[in-house]
Amino acid sequence: MSKKSTPIPYRKIIIILLFLSIGMQFIVISQMYFYKTEIFYDPSLLANRIGRGVLLTFFAGVFLTFPTIFIIKFLNRRLAWKKNPIFRFSIQFVVAIVLGLGVTPLILIPASLLFKLQFNFEIILNNSYYLVILSFFLQIIYEAWFYFDDGLAAKKKTEILEKELSQIRFEVLKNQINPHFMFNSLNVLSGLINQDTVKAQQFIDEFSHIYRYVLETIDQPVTTLKKELEFVNSYLFLQQIRYGDHLKYNINIPNQFIERLLPPLSMQIVLENAIKHNIINQEHPLQINIYVENEQLVVVNKMQAKISKEKSTGVGINNLTKRYSFIYDIIPTFTIENQEYIVKLPLIEAE
Repeated sequence: MSKKSTPIPYRKIIIILLFLSIGMQFIVISQMYFYKTEIFYDPSLLANRIGRGVLLTFFAGVFLTFPTIFIIKFLNRRLAWKKNPIFRFSIQFVVAIVLGLGVTPLILIPASLLFKLQFNFEIILNNSYYLVILSFFLQIIYEAWFYFDDGLAAKKKTEILEKELSQIRFEVLKNQINPHFMFNSLNVLSGLINQDTVKAQQFIDEFSHIYRYVLETIDQPVTTLKKELEFVNSYLFLQQIRYGDHLKYNINIPNQFIERLLPPLSMQIVLENAIKHNIINQEHPLQINIYVENEQLVVVNKMQAKISKEKSTGVGINNLTKRYSFIYDIIPTFTIENQEYIVKLPLIEAE
């Protein structure tokens, strides 16, 4: 059995079937002695009877194993235990009986020819009883195997995701406490203090709001669009102090989307890319438009790329895409149309 069809290796299945076959034969022999239906006084006859029974039970187990695993996997996809446990149990109860009854003649007909055994309705009925029990045992064992195997896989996946998420959080935090951004901001603040103390105080307030927001949300998977837009206003206020009227933005968000969710600091990555990679001056002012379209937050700016030797690494965009993939089935898109750079961030409905 391939690894793709089941997490149970061939070797393990053989061991399981051998133990079950031996155990079933001891149950059968014990019942024979208890009800005195057949008693073996000759040890060689008893050994022959057990050996033949183990062999036939083993092959019956093989015939039961493949459909049992297939049905369990099918039901795990279509009807998980947590959805409707009673209905799921009922289906598997019926399946165990049907498989046990169906496999019985497949084993007894060739066995009667090979070992010259009697073959009648009573023998079929008695053996069906044991094979139905075997079918139940196999369902329980394979169900347990799948459950623990899925649990181990989920644990391993969680550990990998946690490791990746920790790295992403570190990258995001590192980007926010960017020394260039700090230096530029403090430089602007130094000039403001001598020119406009009121604006300098406002600059300090917005600057502190940015880093307070970073520290508050860095460990959170999502934040509201409302909080993210508050951050945007603070962030762009600082940038407008630096670039003046050459940097403009327009935000048009309907109220019904304000409580939608998205990864924190998503907008910082998008806006930083727009400001970092485009010319912003009197001849080429940069206009950034932010609005909602088709349940997505859209950020658009005209392409007026800087001529720079420094090539974009795409780390911020990759991290943002990964963070979305951890919490949602739709990821952001980044496209260029009609000389405009368009970013679309899915807005998640709060559950």
